[in-house]
Amino acid sequence: MKAQAENSLTVRFHRPDPALQWIVKQFESIRYDDSNQLLSDKFIPRPDAALVFHFKNIPEVIMPIEAKLKPFFVAPVVSLPNQMQIAGAIDGFIVICKASVLSKIFGLDMLEKSQMIVDLPLEIFAPLWKKLNKIATDEGRIDCFSNFIQNYANEGYKYDIVDIIYNNIAENITEFKLEAIHSNHFQSISTLQRNFNKRVGVSMKRLMRISRVNYIFNAMINLPGFDAQKMMFDGNYYDQSHFIKDFKELTGETPKQFFHHNSDLCRILSGVFKADVSVI
Repeated sequence: MKAQAENSLTVRFHRPDPALQWIVKQFESIRYDDSNQLLSDKFIPRPDAALVFHFKNIPEVIMPIEAKLKPFFVAPVVSLPNQMQIAGAIDGFIVICKASVLSKIFGLDMLEKSQMIVDLPLEIFAPLWKKLNKIATDEGRIDCFSNFIQNYANEGYKYDIVDIIYNNIAENITEFKLEAIHSNHFQSISTLQRNFNKRVGVSMKRLMRISRVNYIFNAMINLPGFDAQKMMFDGNYYDQSHFIKDFKELTGETPKQFFHHNSDLCRILSGVFKADVSVI
C-alpha cells in the first residue's frame, strides 16, 4: 500500500492480488473532508479504464463541460483532459482495470455517449455498491470486490487478440509497433479495429499516444534527474516537437508549463503515485 496526502486529501494505492491481475491493475482510495475548501485540477488521460464508486459527496467535472458524476460508473479511456472539482466529504474507491477485459466481461460499449462516463448494469453493480458502502477499510473493500469479480468470472478469462494488442500497447509501449499487426487473426484489420475501438474506447493509434505520454509523465514524476532525450526516444518519439504536440493535446499544456506549477493534485486525481515508497 502507498499513502499520500494533499492538504486534507488522503489517497492510498494498493497492488492487486496476482489472481486478479488478469483484469485489475491497481486499487485506489480517495478520502477528503474539508467543507471550507474546493480542490480542482486536471485528470490526465490514461490508457486504462476505472470502476469508480463514490459513497459520500460526488466530484464534478467542470471542463470541458460541467457534469456531476454518479455514485458508480466506468471512467473509460478518454482522449482529452477533464478538469475535476472536489468539495465536502469524499469517500471514493477506484478499481483501475484493463479496459478491453472490463468491457468484454460486462458487455460494455466504451464508445457510447460522451466518453466521459460509461454506465454500469444496475442489477449487477447496485448491490455491490451497497456492500462496499458498509465497509470502512480499503482492505475490506478490496476483499469484497475480489470476491465479487471472482464469482462473476468463475470460469476464468482467456485473452483474445483485442486483449493482447491492448496489453502490448498499454503495458509495453516502448516495444510495441503497430506495423506488427497483420490480418492473420481470423478477422480483417477493419473488423479488428472496430472491435478494439468498441472495447477500449479509442483507436489503437490514439491509445499509443496516450500510453507514450503517460510513460514519460510517470518518468518525469518519479525520476527527477531523468534524461529527457532518452525518455522521449524510449517512448518512440524521434523529435521533441512531436512529443510536445502530443503532451499539450493530452494535458492542455506544454511539458514546461505543466511541470512549472505544482502537479501533486493532478497526479493524485490521475492515479499516478510516486515511487519513493513501494506499493504493497
